[in-house]
Amino acid sequence: MEAVDLGRRWSLAAQGASVAGAGHQVLGWLTGRTPAGALTADRPTGLLPHPPAWPRPPLPGWGHVGDEK
Repeated sequence: MEAVDLGRRWSLAAQGASVAGAGHQVLGWLTGRTPAGALTADRPTGLLPHPPAWPRPPLPGWGHVGDEK
């Protein structure tokens, strides 16, 4: 994975697709907010894996501060 405008590169797995694009495009794809079409890949972007879903909070009300009664 490479953010070409930032000069940064990350290796996430020994095998798999090589993906490159502007940092905001890579981040958008990783977070599931933008499609892979804006990225350059060593395989068709339609064949890139979907990033995993973000985890859910562990408990109801998690992250709420000062709401306890």
